[in-house]
Amino acid sequence: MTLEQWLKTPKGYVVIALTSYMLIVIALSQDMKGIVNGILAVIVTAAVDTICCLLEKRKRILPDGAVITGLIIAMILGTHTSHLVVAARRFHPSIFSSTRRNRC
Repeated sequence: MTLEQWLKTPKGYVVIALTSYMLIVIALSQDMKGIVNGILAVIVTAAVDTICCLLEKRKRILPDGAVITGLIIAMILGTHTSHLVVAARRFHPSIFSSTRRNRC
């Protein structure tokens, strides 16, 4: 599947929309850390998804869903968020959560 064909799929439309929203917010906030967090989140999620596909010995290894997940993570987290937290969010959503509840 070529890039043009993939961009015409529903996942392609979602990636285009999320990237557009992220770029608009970054431009209006005038903070370039959002781009760094976005790139880092997409790279980490794509790498983890690719590793999982290789371990499962899948024939088709295309981390398209991981790219969407990375963009969502980047948009949820603030620009002041540490790069370690951005990368760790891929593994478990409650890692470094500021809203943890103390359980007895």
